[in-house]
Amino acid sequence: MKPARKMEAGRPSRLDGRDAGPPLVKGRKLLKRPKLAVWKFASCDGCQLGLLDCEDELLALTEEIEIANFVEASRAVVRGPYDLSLVEGSITNSHDSERIHQVRRSSRFLVTIGACATAGGIQALRNFKDVKEFVSIVYARPEYIETLSNSTPISDHVRVDFELRGCPINKQQLVEVISAFLNGRKPNTPPHSVCIECKQRAMPGDAMAASDRSGRVTAAMDDGRVIEIKAGDIFYIAPGHDSWVIGEEPYVSLHLMGASDYASHKP
Repeated sequence: MKPARKMEAGRPSRLDGRDAGPPLVKGRKLLKRPKLAVWKFASCDGCQLGLLDCEDELLALTEEIEIANFVEASRAVVRGPYDLSLVEGSITNSHDSERIHQVRRSSRFLVTIGACATAGGIQALRNFKDVKEFVSIVYARPEYIETLSNSTPISDHVRVDFELRGCPINKQQLVEVISAFLNGRKPNTPPHSVCIECKQRAMPGDAMAASDRSGRVTAAMDDGRVIEIKAGDIFYIAPGHDSWVIGEEPYVSLHLMGASDYASHKP
């Protein structure tokens, strides 16, 4: 089974090292505004809400583009084809595995947004277990549930022009991606995960108390000690450490303290 992918902040796909082709707009005077569509697959809607949260930036964008299909914001739908499609969510059922091909055919450019669309999302934990067991536990009538055994990213099914990663996505990066495609250039987004920001600011790991629910992780302390934590352990780690996951099993832990000051500047 294919594990979920590492989640960088933004990753070019077809556009790696190249521009986005001819700009979708030229100057301020347009005879016809480019059409933008936003599509939802298996997800929590958080990345679409990130677009709505752009507020002032979104109002400025509407002067350059026509938001033709965005059911989170409006019931009004303008038929395609679309110049730019933003896709949120992963593929988890056979209907969506067919629908994503329809979206691709109707889109000049297709950009996936968020961890679900780019890596399969938290629902990709099913990829390591028996999904039928989950369905039987959660649903009173599991025979009515139609789902695939794996949750897969959009790029496993169709060609993707750019991947904007994050959970949820960064709204400034989203505006940058839309602006880049409108102007025919490569989006300028960080190539690394948000976790790197703490290391760039020379900030060691904070103290934390947690309970390991699944998987294994190593914690390397500043004093040279190295400890391994496994499922079922309850642990406390003092400030000044680095850590990484061991093996392919997803690591999930419940943090009991430490999150309130995580990655904050120290005096």
